[in-house]
Amino acid sequence: MLLFGAIGPAGNIVSILVLAPRRNANLNLRAAFLDVVTDVLGSADMIPAAIVIAVMGWSGVDAIAVILIAVLMLPRTFALLRDAVDVLLNPPPPPSTSTSTSTTSA
Repeated sequence: MLLFGAIGPAGNIVSILVLAPRRNANLNLRAAFLDVVTDVLGSADMIPAAIVIAVMGWSGVDAIAVILIAVLMLPRTFALLRDAVDVLLNPPPPPSTSTSTSTTSA
C-alpha cells in the first residue's frame, strides 16, 4: 500500500501539469483535472494511513482515510454537477430574426 501510495502520484502529477492550463476550456477537461487531483489527494492520504497500519497494525485508519478523501471531493463534485446541469438546462438560442433570403436568378 505504501509503495503504490508513493509511486502512483508520479503519473498523476504529469497529468496535472498537462491539464492545468486547459482545465477551464470546457467541462470535460475540468472534470478530468479534478479526477486527477483527487487521485493525488488519495495517494497523499494513503501514505500516512499505510505507515499507521505498518507501525500500529490498526487497519481502521484506512476507512478514515477513504472517508476523508470523499469529504474533500464533495465540494468539487457539487460544483461540477451544478455547471453540468446549467449547460444541460440552457435554452437554445432564439431563431434568427433576419428576413433576408438570398435567391439566385438564372
